[in-house]
Amino acid sequence: MIFFLLGDDCIAINTGSSDINITSVDCGPGHGISIGSLGEGGATETVENVHVQHCTFTGAENAARIKTWPGGGGYARNIWYEDITLINTKFPIIIDQQYDDDSYKYAKGSAVKVSDVTFRYFRGTCAQPIAINLDCDKIGCGNIVLEHINITSSSPQTSPSAICRFADVTSSFVNIDMKCVNHADLQGPSPSPELPSQYDQPHAQLPQTSAPHAQARPFLSFL
Repeated sequence: MIFFLLGDDCIAINTGSSDINITSVDCGPGHGISIGSLGEGGATETVENVHVQHCTFTGAENAARIKTWPGGGGYARNIWYEDITLINTKFPIIIDQQYDDDSYKYAKGSAVKVSDVTFRYFRGTCAQPIAINLDCDKIGCGNIVLEHINITSSSPQTSPSAICRFADVTSSFVNIDMKCVNHADLQGPSPSPELPSQYDQPHAQLPQTSAPHAQARPFLSFL
């Protein structure tokens, strides 16, 4: 187990990275295990074949996050976040293609393409109402898969919800309603009933993941 206690990304996976395996990381506080940011200043940048598994986020700002700047190019693809435990994490699942600030003036006619991303076997608590935020550019996020997600609120008075824009999403056994639309400002309604108790157990036995491309030996591994 590797522990990170800091105020920025616990691990940031930046352009040029491929065939990355990150296992058994305990992160918090901090900004989670992030892809990017990619595409700043209109740059063409790429990340692919990243597998994050058996990780715990405690009091973290974010957990699983992909962040790209408007106006950039390239891709982030073939990414898996699996068997994730959340303890009072503010924003558990994020794809943010609007990673921007008020001073950013670059033309925004393009975007980094995000595709083939899987989030599965997440369990635990979030500290903000939005547990899942898939905020994609009009170019869209393709083949986003959510499976066996059971996230509840740290506050008993709050039911977690989702935002999903311009994303092609397939979901199963997700306790938060996922309704994706091609316009802004959608917030999902109250979550569906809780999942069976076997999905709450930490470090569940995961099925083998078959990558769409031939497997390459990881050049970076956190074990």
